[in-house]
Amino acid sequence: MNGVGEYELACNFISNAKDLFTTFYGPSSLKVATAFHLLARSYSCRGDFRTALGYEKSAYVVYNQRVS
Repeated sequence: MNGVGEYELACNFISNAKDLFTTFYGPSSLKVATAFHLLARSYSCRGDFRTALGYEKSAYVVYNQRVS
């Protein structure tokens, strides 16, 4: 959806996927971290860099917990 410029739809879709991943796999899952990263990319494409940075920080926290 990002490829065709549907950033709002992409953000909604990925946010719903993140909620499902959190429910099924837990908040420290790598799937949740990937969803945070994808949300950050979508928000940065929309020009909302503050929100994108927040999601990227959330992804970093999960990656740091799982990998370190």
